[in-house]
Amino acid sequence: MKNVSISVFAFNVQNNLNEMVDLKKVAGKGIKNIFTEYMKDIQDKYESIPSKEKVYKSEYHIVEEKTDDDEREKYTFMFGKIKTGSYGIASEIVDSETGELIHTKTDKEADVLPFYFCMAIPASGKDEVYKGLLIFQTIGINSMRSTFETSFNRRIKEIDKNLKFVVGHLAPISYIQNYMDHGILENIILTKYKKYEDPADRAENGFDWEKQELNINKPKNFLLKKKDAILNYLKGGTGFSEIVEINDFGFKYDVLKFDFKLGSRTKRINLSNLEKVAITEDVTERVDMKGDYPSQESMKTVMEETVEEYMSEIGAI
Repeated sequence: MKNVSISVFAFNVQNNLNEMVDLKKVAGKGIKNIFTEYMKDIQDKYESIPSKEKVYKSEYHIVEEKTDDDEREKYTFMFGKIKTGSYGIASEIVDSETGELIHTKTDKEADVLPFYFCMAIPASGKDEVYKGLLIFQTIGINSMRSTFETSFNRRIKEIDKNLKFVVGHLAPISYIQNYMDHGILENIILTKYKKYEDPADRAENGFDWEKQELNINKPKNFLLKKKDAILNYLKGGTGFSEIVEINDFGFKYDVLKFDFKLGSRTKRINLSNLEKVAITEDVTERVDMKGDYPSQESMKTVMEETVEEYMSEIGAI
């Protein structure tokens, strides 16, 4: 069984001056109505993103206004399910048990997988709201983020060409620092990408880059030595490549991730792009599986709980 994870981001909508606009009034509609229209419009057949060689289609969506015990509005919760997959490379489908060729897939056929996601914006009363929460479910190495980010931005621009949908930095420094202060650093994951020099290797693997990964399990005293360096980087300083020093191995990393355990929960924090610091959490043990995929109800519950946690952390509720 593949691991089921969620990745948490912030989102906003910006005008052509790169100024954030009120999410409740985007293009005179508001993000809630744009989300509903978007999901309804792609429910009948698969749409295509030629530039990314992706197809996608909505399967389910719901919008709920969440309130506290006193019936005061907390946030708008938008939850959905999208099927998406890639095309563009011909391949052979083989039965792993018999070794027999079952089907020859053309470059126009796509393998599609179902993914859940949610958007949430805090209630504000009469105040404006400029940032929301965006959570994607992943399964194994597969995700729908690229598909959604591109297609939803396309929908925003269809409504108003001067607007753009931006997915970016979520975690405040205090949030990450809390994990460094009170959590346990379980793993450091370093990844680098190297371009295949031999055209035969590129043809055999179907892409131009080779991925190499190095895992450091339960690093001893790492945070005692490197906590200040990490915080300096998060505050906009330099030194990303010096956070983990492994020059003796000749491994210059492009991607840096930390696995922190706090209580019974483990979160993966990706520091590779300061503008899009990503937080990933393995939720395999928290969802019910139906066959190879998480059930809709359990996935919705996990995302609701995660929204509550992050909204509270950033002071939105």
